[in-house]
Amino acid sequence: WLKANRSDLVITDFRLPGLSGLELAQKLSRGRNAQPVIVVTAYGSPENVREFVRAGVSEVFPKPFHVDELRRAVRRALLTRPERRRSTLRKAA
Repeated sequence: WLKANRSDLVITDFRLPGLSGLELAQKLSRGRNAQPVIVVTAYGSPENVREFVRAGVSEVFPKPFHVDELRRAVRRALLTRPERRRSTLRKAA
């Protein structure tokens, strides 16, 4: 689905069948069609978190997490998307 369509934001787990959340984040957070990625994981070691940051992940949430924190992270990620910033700048001009 993600190859043919674009989303505003992707929330994924670290462990996925056939592909890791890290690999997915690397594919989604780079290039012309980059989109914010938030990762939730039960494997949030400092090394994993550093890898996610290098891959362009917006935020990493260790399980369990508070839903309100995730909501705030979604809001931040959507507001800081490059096209959103351009749109906001055009409106301000």
